[in-house]
Amino acid sequence: INLDHGWEPALFAAGRQGLYTFFVAGLIVQFCRFLANRPLPRTVAVIVACLIPLILTVTMVYLMHFYRYTPEPLQSTLPVAILSFVAFLGVSLNETAPVKAEAEG
Repeated sequence: INLDHGWEPALFAAGRQGLYTFFVAGLIVQFCRFLANRPLPRTVAVIVACLIPLILTVTMVYLMHFYRYTPEPLQSTLPVAILSFVAFLGVSLNETAPVKAEAEG
């Protein structure tokens, strides 16, 4: 996305994204799991467990790119938003899925 602006800005943007993913993504996924396990109806739990971490992730990534002068901060954030939504949806559906072994007793 940022390669049109030169190798240096593109590498800095990719490096920031990599560091963010390495250090912060695991915490946000655990937060998603925590929200999915709240005593709520499954649909509500999945929606809450997807939206709150997604808003947090997109906001943090956009601000990181914006304030660190990434040439295209919005375009750099869109792939993260899409992939994060899919990941949070998968995690929350997995966390709220009934376990057959426990149900059979």
